[in-house]
Amino acid sequence: MRGLLYYCRISAVCLCRALLAAAPVTAPSQLRHWRRFRLLVRSSNSSRYTDRGSNADSNADSNTGSNADSNTGSGKGSNTDRGSNTDRGSIAGSNAGSNAGSIAGSIAGRGTGMIVAPAAERNKDPILSVIKQHLDPRVPALALELASGSGQHTVHFAQALPAVRWQPSEVEERSLESISAYIAATRVGNVKQPINIDCSRSWETWGSLKPNSFDLIVNINMIHITEIKCTEGLFKGAGQLLKPNALLITYGPYAVNGVITPQSNVDFDLTLRKRNSSWGLKDVNLLQKFAEENGMSFEKMVCIIYFLYTQNSEYNRTMLYGVLPPLPPSPRFEVRAFIALSPIIVPCYNAD
Repeated sequence: MRGLLYYCRISAVCLCRALLAAAPVTAPSQLRHWRRFRLLVRSSNSSRYTDRGSNADSNADSNTGSNADSNTGSGKGSNTDRGSNTDRGSIAGSNAGSNAGSIAGSIAGRGTGMIVAPAAERNKDPILSVIKQHLDPRVPALALELASGSGQHTVHFAQALPAVRWQPSEVEERSLESISAYIAATRVGNVKQPINIDCSRSWETWGSLKPNSFDLIVNINMIHITEIKCTEGLFKGAGQLLKPNALLITYGPYAVNGVITPQSNVDFDLTLRKRNSSWGLKDVNLLQKFAEENGMSFEKMVCIIYFLYTQNSEYNRTMLYGVLPPLPPSPRFEVRAFIALSPIIVPCYNAD
């Protein structure tokens, strides 16, 4: 068993290294005066909302290792064509399991309107671990989450980073209600009430948000399940709203130099395009282009590896994660930056 587990880990590390090696890198001389952008590379099985995520999270529930997260997909559609929130709840009800847990179990009965997304429960800590590398928890900061979905991520990040004031946003009424319900249930004092933002529209329509005011913008599991105009709007808005030394983090599955891996992501991409021809995995090169056009530098691509352990039954599982490459505490950026996070799920064994 240990040998099999070791093989799974080595395979995951090799895959991530291949992705990172293929990812585009901007020359240091080109980074000096740009905002930075990071892609949180998420695992094929690490989705964020019950219906928004990539196949990763959903498949983590079914133990197939595909892009479950995104399949939670219709929940995030395009900001104008996202699909219904009822889709987001489809996995939540059937696959809540042991991982759906902390918020879902303790809060679900306390109020109405809360959407429970097991995928968000699974990936909130890995994403938080990356955010913590770039925000000093002692220093006051302002963060914007675009396409917040259920609200689970926002309140979790706010509880872990009390000095950061969070502004969640959504375009769907049911999601806006869910976010407000989570704020009320958790009684977090550093989360503002959600505002209605449609990323496909100009940032000037995003309420009263001021240019150069945010230290961090986070966008989780939206890009692959929306039209391209939403991604363009995301980067245009970030380029205007981020402070000069601030950071944009996106999380989701991506293509690298036109190649999609593993096969589960290929299947997931085909599924999305069948549902809506304008959906599907976007290439990191395209995101880098959008970043540079809007005064941001592409900082790095980070793989979050999820090791899926299944014991006894499909509802008794544990997911551990690792980050590649390891992220040491990061100094404050000299330019606006972009980081891309991408998940990869590795089934380790089945002891049924």
